[in-house]
Amino acid sequence: MRFSVSVAQRGLNLTLFGEHFSGDVVQPIVEGAASFAFDRMYSNAPWRKGYLAQSIQKQVGEGTATIKPLASYAIFVVQGTAPHLIRPVNASCLAFESGMLGGMIFTRLVHHPGTKPNPFVQRSADETVEAMPELAQQVIDEAVGKATEA
Repeated sequence: MRFSVSVAQRGLNLTLFGEHFSGDVVQPIVEGAASFAFDRMYSNAPWRKGYLAQSIQKQVGEGTATIKPLASYAIFVVQGTAPHLIRPVNASCLAFESGMLGGMIFTRLVHHPGTKPNPFVQRSADETVEAMPELAQQVIDEAVGKATEA
């Protein structure tokens, strides 16, 4: 049995190939790994308003599973951003509430300091790879148990 994990720019792709096992064993391993990876990515995603974590989607097919955040800004969270300028696009000025000053701020330019990368997708992939032997063993033990009961 071979297991491979690849981390794409926008998500975690899990693919499991069972060369010597039937689908009765392979598919439960894929589904278990997908559920584990989804739970880890949801837990590892940063929470401000929760949209990023809530945008995580899990798709399970025959022998494959894909878990990825669908929020448009996920790539910027994962890779971080360099310092940059923010200018108004559809107005003459930017307007936002300031937490420290407690009022509305109006300006024509913001010098954003950038953000540090938060590789929560990679962290989730690493945790899933680390848990795979135990996840697979549980499924195999169940299959062996069912085979010996018959």
